[in-house]
Amino acid sequence: METPNVPDVMELVFREGLLPRVEPISYYVNRETLLPTGDGKMMRWRKRLFALLSRNSQTATNYFGLSAGQVVELGVQVEL
Repeated sequence: METPNVPDVMELVFREGLLPRVEPISYYVNRETLLPTGDGKMMRWRKRLFALLSRNSQTATNYFGLSAGQVVELGVQVEL
């Protein structure tokens, strides 16, 4: 299984001259926070389990190999 590493890809893009080198780079990622309090038709225990699994999943920052100092997170809360 491959794991993407965005900083390495960007370095390759700059080295090949596909884009002009810019420093510093900021990355924008999203984050959804699932709330099991909504009026959806899913059973309450399933809502809680789904929200728990979502909270414990890997963040986009870690998955893409981004430095935390270069990341801007934009989030939304979603009621299940």
